[in-house]
Amino acid sequence: MAGVDALHAAEAVAARVPCDPPAFQRVAARESALEARVAAALVGVECKAGAQREHFYGSGIVVAPNGIILSSATAVPEGAREIRVLLSDGRALEAEELERSNACESVLLKPRGRGAKDVRWTCLDAGDARAAQPGAAVFAAGNAHQTLGRDGQVYWSGGTLSGRFRETSDDESSRYHGAVLETDAAVNHGCDGGALVDGEGRLLGMLSLCHSKTRCLGTAIPLQEILAQMPRAAKAMQRKSNLPDAETPRAEDPVAETLRAAAARASKAVVKIRLAGSMNGAAQTERFATGVLVEPRGTILTSALNLEGAGARLDVVLADGRTFEAEARGRHLGLDVAVLQLKAPEREALPALSLAEAPELAAGDFVAVLGAPPDDGPGAATCTHGMVSALDRLEGLAVQVDARINLGNAGGPVVGLDGRLLGIATQNGGKKIWSQSSGVGFFAPAGRIKECLEALRRGQTLQPPAQAFLGVRPAVGETDLAGVKLAEVVEKSAAWRAGLRVGDVLTSLDGQDTQSWPAVIAALKKKAPGDLVEVRFMREEKAWKAHVALDVRAGE
Repeated sequence: MAGVDALHAAEAVAARVPCDPPAFQRVAARESALEARVAAALVGVECKAGAQREHFYGSGIVVAPNGIILSSATAVPEGAREIRVLLSDGRALEAEELERSNACESVLLKPRGRGAKDVRWTCLDAGDARAAQPGAAVFAAGNAHQTLGRDGQVYWSGGTLSGRFRETSDDESSRYHGAVLETDAAVNHGCDGGALVDGEGRLLGMLSLCHSKTRCLGTAIPLQEILAQMPRAAKAMQRKSNLPDAETPRAEDPVAETLRAAAARASKAVVKIRLAGSMNGAAQTERFATGVLVEPRGTILTSALNLEGAGARLDVVLADGRTFEAEARGRHLGLDVAVLQLKAPEREALPALSLAEAPELAAGDFVAVLGAPPDDGPGAATCTHGMVSALDRLEGLAVQVDARINLGNAGGPVVGLDGRLLGIATQNGGKKIWSQSSGVGFFAPAGRIKECLEALRRGQTLQPPAQAFLGVRPAVGETDLAGVKLAEVVEKSAAWRAGLRVGDVLTSLDGQDTQSWPAVIAALKKKAPGDLVEVRFMREEKAWKAHVALDVRAGE
């Protein structure tokens, strides 16, 4: 029956996805051809710099048919010596610096010597970074961790353009301050100087080590910013590229296009919350957080963690740029959800996104997560795409997704393919065991929020239900036993009082067989602190049983 249930679940997911197999095949074929075309215009760069002749490396983009290369100043620092360009066929060419801009952290290189004349260079066309909008498909290409020098392969990662804003780098390797294009495509060290391209393979920007401390996603310096600062680079890119025309006709990814449209509609309800105070113990004079209007009269949902250490005054910036004062109401500390009430004109209906009525969710469902832009001013909402990874996580208080959720978009809306508000991005903070933007993200589901929304509007602070605690931890790798072997028994816990010790095999809990650790968890979820349960276990081939009252999980 388990296999049948899994099949039915898969069919249910497929029914919610706009599926056109030939279209997906065309997308896959096009992206493969696109990677090959862009990779042909990418090189590795390396040099020596500084008094200690430190080794630097990164990426470069061929931007003209004569081999002119755009790269990053983090890969080729000022005063660099022994500059070399690494080709995918294993050749290494000497290069000289032609132009540099500290403002856009960019450098222009030209290969030199006899070997450079023998190369048939492939270059990229310029795209329009100003027209690129969050949610659009983009690709990152570069020399991550020296892959070009190691095996001749260009690093390639697909994703979305997740945001456009101004940023001051939080990475000690970069000193960039200015406009950035943000992407949830993976960007690693060595990618700096590489290419961020659109779905047609046109260059939108140069990958950078700059990143926001609240978002930790990859960024690129917009191409138009670079060309405005570097006249020789601008002149070089006036020449038409020599890339061959794409063999596969343009084919949009139906899921990405549907999510982008849904996010565009939802973005009108995204708000920026301006707070004064500290967060995670770090003193800050001002910081920004994300929220979403869920009622036209000004009810806002956000992550409760966003309000930690906040001062009394809260200002909210709407998507249209207007600013209003807001009042903090209630919080649900288990769901990590808080309610604010906007002090806006009473007769005005604000753009709101209502919580979905009992949305049916399943692992594999596609979602988009929106966030307020991290810089000052209105700006466009950020947008990251992903899918549901698991349901009923964190004691049933959260849904797990692989979309990038971080301090910057925590509190923002999570929407599905149909644009409905499925929940609020939550559970991201300094005390969490997962790092921000790690691919482990969570949102509080709409159904659970609706259950407590009126109480939160009234200003109540709600705690998560107390969890029963037995006090044991399973041994790793002991899966062939008729029960769960114990690696730890917390002293003076319920398990300890029942007589359990390390090495015992737990076989049942209150009559429910515990053949695996998930079975133990499932049995405990049915219980409350103080419940009297029967514990059965094996020790040295002898069966034991005892009755004991369950404890409260620490921190409750």
